[in-house]
Parts: sequence; structure tokens; C-alpha cells
Amino acid sequence: MRALVVVAGTFPALRELTPRSPAPLVQCVDRPVLQHVVEYLVERGVSTFDFVLHESAREIEKFLGDGARWGSRFRFHLVCDPNYPYEPLKLLPDNGEAILLVHADRLPLLPDRSVLEQQSTPDVLFYQLTAIDPSSDSPEWSGSALLQTKVIPFLPDNSTSELLEQHLRKFAGETAIAAIELLDFRRLETLLEAQRWILDNSRGTTHLAAREVDPGIWIARNVTIHPTAQLTAPLFIGENSRIGAGARIGPNAVVGHGSIIDQRTEVIDSAVMPGSYCGEHLELDHVMVDRNRLLNGRLGTAVNVSDTFILSGLRSQEHQHSVRSIVSRALAAVLFLITLPVVLLTGMVLLVVRRKSPMYRKLVAQIPVADENAPLQTFSLYSFRNLSEGEPFSKLRWILLDFLPALGQVAAGKLHMIGVRPRMPDEIRTMPEDWRTLYLQSRAGLLTEAFVIHGPLATEDEVYSCEAYYTAVNGWGHDLSLAVRFVTGPA
Repeated sequence: MRALVVVAGTFPALRELTPRSPAPLVQCVDRPVLQHVVEYLVERGVSTFDFVLHESAREIEKFLGDGARWGSRFRFHLVCDPNYPYEPLKLLPDNGEAILLVHADRLPLLPDRSVLEQQSTPDVLFYQLTAIDPSSDSPEWSGSALLQTKVIPFLPDNSTSELLEQHLRKFAGETAIAAIELLDFRRLETLLEAQRWILDNSRGTTHLAAREVDPGIWIARNVTIHPTAQLTAPLFIGENSRIGAGARIGPNAVVGHGSIIDQRTEVIDSAVMPGSYCGEHLELDHVMVDRNRLLNGRLGTAVNVSDTFILSGLRSQEHQHSVRSIVSRALAAVLFLITLPVVLLTGMVLLVVRRKSPMYRKLVAQIPVADENAPLQTFSLYSFRNLSEGEPFSKLRWILLDFLPALGQVAAGKLHMIGVRPRMPDEIRTMPEDWRTLYLQSRAGLLTEAFVIHGPLATEDEVYSCEAYYTAVNGWGHDLSLAVRFVTGPA
């Protein structure tokens, strides 16, 4: 069986509440929402997946891979407008294979594999069980359907969800409407309900990435729990987490990996995202904690907490990259001292030619930042050219005018050798929201992926795609490959 999973245009509420991560990759219990969708459909006999993507396409595609880890085949389709995500249906092969249409933010609890394979009705639309009222003329469609490929050529162009439903109902007829339960990930409140369903339906199985120490109580490896803490099923505690004295966890509670729940804090019907710290004597009920952000499920609001003794992030990534930063700074300091005569000579020549100070100074933002809503810290980036004029057109000019003068800031820890383009705070504030969120979690550097791959005339779309990719995959190996590609490429 083949499935078309619509990821584009989904998770409208969660996209606003969780700016640090693409909404389809928001954690639900022990894994991202999108992974729950994939694994559930694999259990129902789906072996070929087509994903319709829009925002954060590179990051989602990188996470999913080619499908081999689930014994499946994955293909990806990118759409320009998330309001019309169904055009890829027309690209599917007409081989008589049934197609399961699913939206990633609404997981339909379908019949088991054998029932789907023996489905006698050619086309079925699945409607939400709780929304179907015999007296109502318009029950709510779940966005899911089991289709035959013969209906696809007749689909109207640029269909919205409403138009597609109307069209499919003409083919299927009123008798081909099936009622199902739905795990709804579209809002924080329903996400917490889905969390409870996952915890309840994992009892007695090995579905979750943890050990079931008591019925409904899942504890991952390397977890420290104070003897006075109270645990009430169902709950899940991720690896490398710590539960303090007198804490109360559960029911329907999830503590993500690498988190700390301090003493006498209650976590009930709530989720604590990975790498979060929850201070003492807190009452967390129907909320999600994402580092220093408190998300209220009932109200659908998010609040940034500035007091790190209440909520904060544990900055585990910064500790992991500390050695990398030290090596980079040491290398920059050595290079700066070695090339200092070249820098001074270049400055003297430019002073004679220009008859004015050869050095330009630009205040740029220091990233990454823990809270994107906090005021940005800046530092001075020095260059022998006006940085607003774009990139220089040759490697030698870039090395002499940009790279060597800025090595001092790399040695001071303000900048990195390789990263995303340094920008002023005003530039960052005018960036599109998803790009700005991604950028503020990355690292600014002298040499950028866009400059290495596309050269000095990279378009804005090329810069965005390169910065999105670099943020997702940056590491020692990737930085080294970019440096080698820059050195060995054309001058």
C-alpha cells in the first residue's frame, strides 16, 4: 500500500508555540510526531510513502531519510503554496495500488492491516468519530481517505481540503464514509490527549524507547529519581533526566531526555521537552515546558520565562561543542599572529590608495541565542571593505579584505571560522519568521556554505537553503569539507 502524507500547511497552532523546531518534529512522548505517523502506517501495511513538504523541507527530509530504517521507500514533493498540497497525488503511478491519504497532524486510528487490504469499497473517506452526528449534514472530515488511483486524474487543479472532500464524496458516495478515532496533533491541548493515548496503548509492549518498570511507567536509561518522588502512571521519563525530592510526576506526564525536575514540583497532564529545567515548587498542569517557554494547553498561549530559577534550558549542545569552539579559537589566534604582518601591509597599501582609514566596522549580532525574543548582543566585525557591498569576487580578495582582519574576533569567541552569514540586528528583524528562528539557533562564521557553493552572487533563496542545510548538519566533518571545497575550488 502507498500513502501520501501531507506535511505542508499542517500544525498551525503548534508552529506558533514551538519556534525552535519544525512543528512536525515536535516531540510527543519519546519521538517526533511525524515519526509516530510513519510507524503507525507501516504497521498498517504501508510500504511506500510520498511526503508533501513546504516549510523546513530540508530538515524534515534529513530526519526521515530514504525510509530504509522502517523497511519502506520514501519520496518527497515540495509545494509552493501549502494551501494547495494535493497536486502530488497526480504524480503517483496508476498501478492499481490503493493510496492512503493522510495529514501528518491528524493520525487516523485505522482498522488493522488485514481489514484495509480486504476493503471491498473502492474509495472510503474517514471522518472523525466524535464529529459525526446523524442529524448533521456536515460531519468533519479527518483529511484521510483510502483511494483508488483511477479517481486521481479527475481531481480538480489547486484543490483545497474542502474542494477535495467534495470531489471525493462524489466518487465514493455517502455509503463510503467511515467513522474513526483521531489523534489530533494540531493544538497543544489535543497533543496532550494524543500523548495519553500513546502512553496507554504502549502498556505491556516494547513500543517506547524505555523500560516499563511498572505498568504504565516508562523509565529510560541513566535516569536519577529521588526516593521521595511520586510516580503515577501513565508517564515517560527520558534518558539522562533527574527527578528531585518530593516531585510528583503523572498521570499523563512526559519528561524529555536530558531534563531536570527540581524538588516538590508537580508535572500532571503535561510535557517537558528535552533539555528543560523546571525549578522548585512548580505546579505544571496541562502545559508544555520548552526550556524557558511555558505553553498553556487550555489557553493556547506561550510565555517566555526570564527567571532561570523557574524555567530554563540546560544548554547541552553548548557543552558538546565546547571542545570544538576551543580548537577553533586557538587556530584563529595562531593564524592571526602569523598573518599579522600581511594584515598591516594590506592596511598600509589601502591607506595610500584610498587616502582614508582602510578599516570598516560593522555591528553584527552574536548567535546562537537561548531566547530569540531577548535583545540581541552585538560585536564589531572588521573588514578592509564595505561589508554592505556584497561578497568580493575572488578568493584572494576575500582572504585579504575579510578573512584575515576578522580572525581576532574568532579568537575572542565572538565568531566562528565557518557558519552562516553575520548580520546586523536590523537585518535579522526583517527576515521571514521561520528563517529568523533558524538563523538565531545557528552559528555565524567567516566562510559560509552559500559563498562556497554559489559564489558571491548567491540569490536570497540560495542563501536561505544553504543556511537551513548548514544549521541542520553542521559539525567537524561538514566544516572540514566546506573548507576543502573552498581551497580546491576555482579562484
